[in-house]
Amino acid sequence: MLNDAYITNKITSADAKLPRKFMLSLPYMKKMSMDIYNKINTLSKKPIRLLRVDYFFINDRPYLGELTFTHGACAQKFNGIPGII
Repeated sequence: MLNDAYITNKITSADAKLPRKFMLSLPYMKKMSMDIYNKINTLSKKPIRLLRVDYFFINDRPYLGELTFTHGACAQKFNGIPGII
């Protein structure tokens, strides 16, 4: 149970103003995501092509939410990201 936790709507607008504390957490979340991706790839027998790392932002702190290894709930073919994969 988290005291004083609150739920906000997902922000979809590109020009939405994000809280300063959230913006300051982005470099930390990016590094943590890359560390998770690298660790999983060193432990797996086959390279992982897609890994989405979701975070929850609770009481101005980021928490790891879930790892997703499939594209489009396994209903769509993943063809890579142009220029990246």
